[in-house]
This record gives sequence, structure tokens and C-alpha cells, in this order.
Amino acid sequence: MSEPAGAAGPGRGRDDVRDLTPAPHLVDPDEPGWRRAVPGPDQLRGDAALAAALFVGAVLSMVLYRVAGIYDDPAAGWVSALCLAAVTAPLAFRRRAPSVAAAVVVVAVIVIGELRVPEILVMNIALFMALYSIGAWEPSRRRAFRVRLVVVVVMFGWLFTAIFRSATSTDSEPALDRAGAFSPFVAYMLIQLMTNVLYFAGAWWFGDHAWASARDRARTAWRGRLLQRERLHAEEQAVALERLRLARELHDSVAHHVSVMGVQAAAARTLLGRDPERAAAALEQVEDSARDAVDELAGVLGVLRADAGPGLEPRSGTVDAALIGAGPGPGVASMGVDRVGELVEQARAGGMQVDFAVVGQPIAVPR
Repeated sequence: MSEPAGAAGPGRGRDDVRDLTPAPHLVDPDEPGWRRAVPGPDQLRGDAALAAALFVGAVLSMVLYRVAGIYDDPAAGWVSALCLAAVTAPLAFRRRAPSVAAAVVVVAVIVIGELRVPEILVMNIALFMALYSIGAWEPSRRRAFRVRLVVVVVMFGWLFTAIFRSATSTDSEPALDRAGAFSPFVAYMLIQLMTNVLYFAGAWWFGDHAWASARDRARTAWRGRLLQRERLHAEEQAVALERLRLARELHDSVAHHVSVMGVQAAAARTLLGRDPERAAAALEQVEDSARDAVDELAGVLGVLRADAGPGLEPRSGTVDAALIGAGPGPGVASMGVDRVGELVEQARAGGMQVDFAVVGQPIAVPR
């Protein structure tokens, strides 16, 4: 008696899936609509080569089974070749259309069993891989579950039909004694049943495991991109905060020098008629303060341009061109109340009568 179709073969389907990082526009792997990346050309060529290799192996296996005499009246050679092509060729499309490929393989397996094609080994391998590919590559998980459930029900229904026919047949090929509840025939059928249970359960589990592994890889890649975005966003925020700080320093520095220049200019205007020398000294202080302000302005603008990137170039013929390359001026980062004394000295140098005194214990105040 021949083995019922659907018995477990020795091989297991394996899926060589590239770990391709999904593009940023794809769905979050934690969303229900996520699906695996589309198979690449190399994967499709690998599937075609696998289908061709299985067909060659099925033909060789059929020849060996014919020599072994597994059937007294096997199917014709050309019929067997067509059936073997039908059971192996769909595996070339197992990633692109896994459900359709599995349906064709199931029909071919039943036809092989009914026509008594002398081949069992490669046929079972092809069925295993077809069922596995549904779990590993079917985008709709609901459809994957339903199609596999239908396949299992159909195959077990056919298996029980084959067992019933063997039990009621008078010319079964292995002459096993059928008498008794635990006769050799019953034991043989139970072995076949257990083998098929493990066979289909393994194909189902390995397919789901391949899908879950691909989803975990996609989830890792997705989170890596999110972390990279957060890092770039944090860097942009740091640059913006630094530019804001520099702008405040620039404002304080320029305001300080402009205020000094205003005081010195007023002193020079007051002394111009009655004391030209002191008025000239005040104007020199105005000149020095203007130069200091320009130097500090050049330093801060140079830092800002360096942070902004190479796209901001100075225009020739303007003050900006002269400011590029200047280092930060003195006192840019120290505009505090401690410089009031310096301001008083500059005012006195400009000819103004200024008194300055510190009353009580000095304390730190915000800038």
C-alpha cells in the first residue's frame, strides 16, 4: 500500500530573505497595514532556480520510485512529468503570489495521488514550502490564516479518504493485517496521521515565524530612523539656541559701545568750542568704541555664518566682506554689571565728570 499523499517529507522549506531596510514612506511596522518589502530581482531569480531544481529532483525521484515498483500500474511518463511540473513550477511565484501558488500546488498534489504518479519525496517538499510561503509572504494576515486553514482541511480530508479506501480495499499493497483495534494497519495509519499533523503544523509555524522576524527587523530599522531624526532635530535646536545666545551677546555688546559713543559724542560737542583738545580726545574715544563694536560684530557674525553653512557668502563691496574672518572681540561673553567701572573710565576719558561708587557688599546679579 502506498503512502497517503501529504505525508511528511524530509525537507523543510527555508526562506532566504534579505534584510532590506524599509523606505521612510512605508508604514510603521506596528501599524496593521504593514507588509514586507517587495522581493528583489535576486530573490525572484532564486525562487525560479529553486522551482527548476525541485522539478529536476522530482523527475529523478520518480524514476527511482518506478524502479522500486511503488505502484503496480503507475501513470504514464509524460503525465507524471506534467504533474511534477505543476507541483514545482508555482514555487517560482511563492513570494509574489503565495496563496495562488499554494492553491495550485495543493491541486497538483491531489492529482498526483489520484493518478498514481510514482513520486512522494519532492511533492511533499513543494507542499511544505508552499504552505510556509503563505505564512511568510502573504500581506493580508487574515487571508493567510484562511488560505492555510482551507489547505489543511482539504489535505486532511483527502488523507482520511485515502485511509478509508485503504481500509476497505481488498488488494492493498502492503499486506498489513487489519484485524483488531491495534492491528499493524491501524498502527501504520496512525503513524501517517501523526506525521501529517507535525508536517502541516511545522509549515504553519515556520511561516509565521519568518513573518514575525521580518517585522522585527523592519521595526528595528524604523526605530533607528526615528532616533536619527530625533538626533538631527536636537542638533538643529542646539544650533538655534546657540545662535540666539550669540544674538543676545551681539545686542549687549553693540548697545554698550553705542551708549559709550553717544556719551563721548555729547562730551565732544560740549567741549568743542572751549576746549578743542579734550573734544578731540573724546572723538578718539568714539573712534575706539566704534572699532571695538565693529570687531565684536565681525566675530559674532563670523560664528553665525560658520554655523549657517557654506551657502551664505559675503557680498563684495560691503562691510560684510571686511568682517569675515575676524575673531570674536573682547568682552563679548562678559557683558555684565562688573563692566560698569570700565564704562565709567571710558566716560571720564571722554572728558565727562562721572562719579562711581560701590555701596555695600557686591552680589552676583543676572546678566
